[in-house]
Amino acid sequence: MDDQIESATLRFYFHLASTSCNILDFEGVEVQSLEVARRGALEAIEEFFAAESTLEADLTGWEVLIVDEAGHRLSAFQLGCAS
Repeated sequence: MDDQIESATLRFYFHLASTSCNILDFEGVEVQSLEVARRGALEAIEEFFAAESTLEADLTGWEVLIVDEAGHRLSAFQLGCAS
């Protein structure tokens, strides 16, 4: 039974990228689908910034890249808004 649960999960990695810097996720997370991974990433970002209300980071030009174990880009979304 545990083998069936494990085989139903996929590992996704969340890299942060800008034009001048890349921060790679070497650990990743195992979830059931790309949509679950995307929702989880958005929720984690929202929770982080809610907890760090004094943080005034300029995230313009930064994006989260969701990639699979082979390094294929599956999804991406911008963190900052251009002014």
